[in-house]
Amino acid sequence: MSRNPAALWLLVVAIGVSACGRGDQDSGVRAPSFSLERIEGATILEVLSLDPEPGVPDAEGNASAAKNGPSFHGWPYRARSATISKEDQAALLKELGTMLVDPPEVTIACQLPRHALRLQTPTGDLDVLICFECSNLEIYDAAGAQLVFSAFQGADEELWYEIFERSGITKQLRPYRT
Repeated sequence: MSRNPAALWLLVVAIGVSACGRGDQDSGVRAPSFSLERIEGATILEVLSLDPEPGVPDAEGNASAAKNGPSFHGWPYRARSATISKEDQAALLKELGTMLVDPPEVTIACQLPRHALRLQTPTGDLDVLICFECSNLEIYDAAGAQLVFSAFQGADEELWYEIFERSGITKQLRPYRT
């Protein structure tokens, strides 16, 4: 085997990208093509705790939703809530705007979303799926057409978990937490 560190690094990245989640996404859809004005004046209709790995027991030994149970854009969800304070809505929308402004050049395509939002905007409903493991997000319109598949940087993951908890979602899957 070659002892070339660059070749080894490329091999590790290639294996990581090919082994993660939904690598079939159209990574050509980027946030800059999505106008931030589209989310101005939005309200959050509901937040959802998604389960990207259904059937795997969580830290407490509880199995997650069955694959044929309720889902959101094909992902089973553990819980959903339409009870979100105005302050928490504002904080999540501000975070979302920040995440869409300056996407990084390099992305990882695992896309195992654990957070989702359904937004009501002046131009129609939008669904947002967020994966903090690979720092990617997807946005769909009301008809289910994907508008954005983009990487993001600088988001406050703990803020999302805290707001979801305050909204009544206690069944959240937190990866790598012991």
